[in-house]
Amino acid sequence: KITSLEKFNDVAKGIGTISYLDSQDGVLRSIPMFLKIDNDLWPALSLESLRVFHNHKNILINADETGINEIKTRKYQIKTDPNTLVFINFKEFNKENYIPAVDVLEGKINEDRLKNKIVLIGSSAQGLFDFVKIPNGNVIPGVETHAHLIENIVNNDFIIKDLSTKIIENVLLLISLIIVLIIPNKIKPKFSIVFFISLIIVLLLFSSIVYQFNYFVDVFFIILSSAVLFLATLYLRYLKENEIALDNEKKQIILKQEREIAGEVQKKLFPAEFSNKDLIFANNVPAKDVSGDYYDFISMSEDEIYFTLADVSGKGVKAGILMANAAAVFRSMAKLEKPVSTIAKFVNNQVADSSYQGMFITAVIGKFNLKEKTIEYINLGHEPIMIFDKDYNFEYLKSTLPPLGLMNMDDDGFFQTSKININNKNLMIYTDGVTEGYLEDGSELEVKGLEKELKENKLIKTTEIISHISQLLTKRNKPLRDDVTCLIISGHQN
Repeated sequence: KITSLEKFNDVAKGIGTISYLDSQDGVLRSIPMFLKIDNDLWPALSLESLRVFHNHKNILINADETGINEIKTRKYQIKTDPNTLVFINFKEFNKENYIPAVDVLEGKINEDRLKNKIVLIGSSAQGLFDFVKIPNGNVIPGVETHAHLIENIVNNDFIIKDLSTKIIENVLLLISLIIVLIIPNKIKPKFSIVFFISLIIVLLLFSSIVYQFNYFVDVFFIILSSAVLFLATLYLRYLKENEIALDNEKKQIILKQEREIAGEVQKKLFPAEFSNKDLIFANNVPAKDVSGDYYDFISMSEDEIYFTLADVSGKGVKAGILMANAAAVFRSMAKLEKPVSTIAKFVNNQVADSSYQGMFITAVIGKFNLKEKTIEYINLGHEPIMIFDKDYNFEYLKSTLPPLGLMNMDDDGFFQTSKININNKNLMIYTDGVTEGYLEDGSELEVKGLEKELKENKLIKTTEIISHISQLLTKRNKPLRDDVTCLIISGHQN
């Protein structure tokens, strides 16, 4: 312990302590009214100053099994916590109340200013480390805290921290822990940070508001506990979401492998290149692992070739499966050399029976007579068929029937065919992935753009046309908008 100089102690009418205890956040809020030193109780400087000032002989302490709860003098009654702590109500302090010691020694102070006053003599030198931070954010000399405490005792105007404030703190703690446990798990992580900051602001605002009414609700432990639980909740959520993400990644890897296998199987459905590629040539560039487009051609004799190009309404594995069903029916019927209308009917009914959630197929089905250079065909809801000659005169054969699979049909007569002669002309069938495909600058190719490419590059040969279009639509090095599929039949003399 540190005491006053012996000469001061010998003549002093009372001795008080100047000890104080900082809070966990380094802010001075409370002062003990008594300290027990060597089994003796010593009053605080402020309390002892008032006793001496009023010439009181004793200070009465009321205590029970829980500790000290009240301190009395003949003039004042002070309620404390069981450890004799009181919470100081710091008022606005007039700096004129400070009197430099040198002015007193040189007699520059009017005696009436000090007469019948309590004067606290202390030092405000920085080197003594006697400065404390108070709740309003100011830093004041330690001696000033006892001046505030004297004013609190005289006016019975302490900051109240009692059972009611403890109950409020516990309720706030419980509510905060519950919402910190629940809400961060219900919202996105980036919003969780905003939520927790908002919670801290609300707690601090509440503490500040009740402080204006002389009640001190300590939210430091509430914020600390909530922060620990918040971080733990975020960490557990991270572990859970990470586990889910890993499971999803494993599922995606399995699905990707399955799609790749399905894509490889589907490629086997496409026919091998025709022996004369200048006569018939086709190509498919899938937007995903499994294409929703399909083309096929089957030579049944030296003079006739069955062909088709189709597009499923949809993408992915379901579209690929539906297309495989249609392709199987087309091949079976073509090998039996059935009429084009009959092939269309059987393909339509198969698609109607096996389609998923209203999926359908647009298609062109036809038969090419090599000797006569004639084509018998049906356009079932598909893009218009393009026909052009060496001078790039274009004409289009629009759809005359609805797509395949909308309903079952029993009569071949519904599927009326048309005939056209393509002598010295090219017939080009393509899916909407061609005309609606993106160019390198981000614009769509469109039909006019396709015509322009054919003219400017003087493209007539089947392989050159399809190779050019495929390269044109895949230059962007970005995922395709849709499958790119073309089939060209040449009626030029070989």
